[in-house]
Amino acid sequence: MGPTLVCQQTIELSAASIHILSNDIAEVFVHNNAIVCKEFVKEYHQTLQAAFDQPFGLIINRLDKYEYSECAKSQITQLDLLKAVAMIEYPEWSNNISSQPEKLPDFADTSFNIFHDREEALYWLATVLKEQP
Repeated sequence: MGPTLVCQQTIELSAASIHILSNDIAEVFVHNNAIVCKEFVKEYHQTLQAAFDQPFGLIINRLDKYEYSECAKSQITQLDLLKAVAMIEYPEWSNNISSQPEKLPDFADTSFNIFHDREEALYWLATVLKEQP
């Protein structure tokens, strides 16, 4: 496993917190019961574009329950420099997102994987980012 990354900066958005972990990795915590909508996606994209000037990856840490609007599902991963997304879900939830793919955003152009362990997600993300041209 790779080194554990800690938060260097926290950015609060209307429906989430973004923790900048390194120059190419951020961790996202969407607020409990939030509905990720088109307006939030715009705020989210602007924040990530300001934070990263090189290819980067995200850890989506699903500590809380939230939903995506249809519009947000198709737009949230549409960032040129976003290369990989590691989603962490917790097995004790009865409604794991991995068993409901229709509720996931469209990751068609982005490397994507689901994990149950943060350190495994960080290791995978770092490995994928190193492989990117």
